[in-house]
Amino acid sequence: MKTFLAVIGTLALLIFVSIVALLAYTFVSNGPILKEAKSFAEEAIPAITTSWNGNELLNRSAPELIEILKDGSLETFMADASRSVGELTSLTDVECTNYNFSTTTKNGKTATVECIAHAKHQLSDGEYSLSLIKRKGEWKILKFHVNPVEGEHEGTAI
Repeated sequence: MKTFLAVIGTLALLIFVSIVALLAYTFVSNGPILKEAKSFAEEAIPAITTSWNGNELLNRSAPELIEILKDGSLETFMADASRSVGELTSLTDVECTNYNFSTTTKNGKTATVECIAHAKHQLSDGEYSLSLIKRKGEWKILKFHVNPVEGEHEGTAI
């Protein structure tokens, strides 16, 4: 009976140590990914929104977003966003969370991150919601949404 309990105890300890190690690895590996995503967002948002430049958005877009933009919705989005909040004057805060990571034989390692950013614009303060994806070491935008914080304008998204 003592041997049986010793084996069960050892197995329980191994499972516990494995879970702790997995959680520690996940915690340590998330930090750099979230910092990279935040840096990308902090660089991309001003480049796109200072003058609402569609080419800047296209250059940073994932293929999934580019496919959506082919029907002429890019020009509409840029015009609507410009009317809604105006040109960016300052980016005040970017927070990236909701990190997902996967590995496939087709795409290799892929990370997706949701970011929220707050900014001041000519017409209204704005809040950005971005979905970012990192494939083959390169960050791209999957979703880009801007919503005015003040005023009666509606948000616009692609």
